[in-house]
This record gives sequence, C-alpha cells and structure tokens, in this order.
Amino acid sequence: MSAPALGAPPVDLSKWSPEYVRSIAGTQDFDTAADCAKVTPLDYKGRLTFWYQGVFEGDPDLLRQYYKDFFANFRKTYPNIQLEDQALTYNDLLDKFRTALLGNAAPMAVRLQILGGTEFASKGYLQ
Repeated sequence: MSAPALGAPPVDLSKWSPEYVRSIAGTQDFDTAADCAKVTPLDYKGRLTFWYQGVFEGDPDLLRQYYKDFFANFRKTYPNIQLEDQALTYNDLLDKFRTALLGNAAPMAVRLQILGGTEFASKGYLQ
C-alpha cells in the first residue's frame, strides 16, 4: 500500500497491472491511416531514410513489438515509399547524426533522445 495523498484512500499497488489499467481507462479508436493521409497522401511515392535509437538486449519485449508493428504498419499504409530504417545504439545515433550533419548527409527523419533533440535544436539543425 502507498501512503494516501491529501486524505485520499490508499492505492493498492498490487491491482495496477496493464490489464487493470486498460479496464478502467476506456478506449478510443483512431484511423491512423486517415490522419496520416492528411499530411502525406496514401498513394505518395518516394523514399524515406529514418534513424532511431533501436531496441537492444536490455529492452523489454513490448518495445520490440511496438517497433515491429510500427514499421509493418508504415509499410502497409505507404507501400510506395521505400523506407530505409536504421536502428542505432544511444551513443552511435548521436555520434553518427553529428557527423552526418557536418557532412550534409543526415537522414530525412530521425527520432532523437531528448538530450539529442535539445542539442541539435539549439544549434539550429532541426526544422
């Protein structure tokens, strides 16, 4: 049991499983493809290079599944876009991105860690 906040009854932490949270949170359905189509038409043809901090040995299986699902759904939604995704370790991503920026060879999109985002934004590299 945790200590009550402002006189509220204590929270029974043993109940807080992902299943329990889903049962009390409610759900909302989204049409992600339709939302994405507002920005990039679904019949768009082209190429996209994308770097990100990948999933490695110590990461949970859930994170692996998220990335697997994300890339599968992207390719399904945009079959005419050649996606070149590259997973890098934390330090390798920052080092490679720094080098790529200096050589004018950065990827089209990058998912940065928060510290990388602030570093590159403060230098004016991000749009």
